[in-house]
Amino acid sequence: MVVVKAPERLGCCATMIAKGVPIMKNLVLFIVLLALLPACPGSSSGDDDTGTGSNSGSETDTGTTDTGSDSDGDTDADTDTDTGTDTDSLDCDGGRYDSATGLCWQNRSIGSYEWQEAIDYCDGLDLGGHTDWYLPSRDDFIELLGGCQSEVIGGGTGYCDTCAASATCSALFDMDVDWYWSSSSVNASYAWFVNFNFGSVRYYYKTENTYARCVRSGP
Repeated sequence: MVVVKAPERLGCCATMIAKGVPIMKNLVLFIVLLALLPACPGSSSGDDDTGTGSNSGSETDTGTTDTGSDSDGDTDADTDTDTGTDTDSLDCDGGRYDSATGLCWQNRSIGSYEWQEAIDYCDGLDLGGHTDWYLPSRDDFIELLGGCQSEVIGGGTGYCDTCAASATCSALFDMDVDWYWSSSSVNASYAWFVNFNFGSVRYYYKTENTYARCVRSGP
């Protein structure tokens, strides 16, 4: 009795060919089995794994960068409006400070004095925790006002800038218009004084009354 061995590619269906079946019947059965071959379990077309798994990896992480924009609309620009102009730098203990000369000028005194009284007043002044006040000289005043005529620079009478026109004086004392004694004496009868309203530099009788504005060194 002839036994036909089923091809190996028939897989699980090859077992359906019975041993001892006549050749003709085996041949017919073999043809039928070939026709039915796709229906056999495991007859998949060979695990054709092309690598295209169902997970296409399409997790498109766009990597959205954080632009730092606050959702509450607060741009937090941190705009510092400080212009660098520090008005406190003009203040000193007991008065106003002129950084160009290093002098602290007293705010205007209350009352008026004869020349010697003005000197004594400043020498005895205790203000802002300081006792080193003194009556300013003629040169201190013309340096404060600035813009002085050559006659004034040379030691004579004349005019400087008014306090309102002087950048330094107006910054310290605004629109001061008063007369002030200086400590500079002309002779036994006269001493120098200045007027902030006209920028006038003159000498006057020491026995006359006018204002005193004391100064001291340092802020």
